[in-house]
Amino acid sequence: MLTTMTPWAGIDPAAVHLRIVFDRPDLSSLPDGLSTALRSSIETMLNGEPDQRPQAAELLKMPPFCDLREMP
Repeated sequence: MLTTMTPWAGIDPAAVHLRIVFDRPDLSSLPDGLSTALRSSIETMLNGEPDQRPQAAELLKMPPFCDLREMP
């Protein structure tokens, strides 16, 4: 959503699975104006090892998500 492009466009679905598991995500297409905290959070969420990815409750404690407030 940040890049307005679909991830893995034009790649064979079987190859997508291999890329998710074995390749580090290419974050170069993320907008330049993103904060370091948001970039770090995105990289953490895209970790290929499921047990290394944060749970939703953990994400809400990480910057920049910990600064979010409920909408009235």
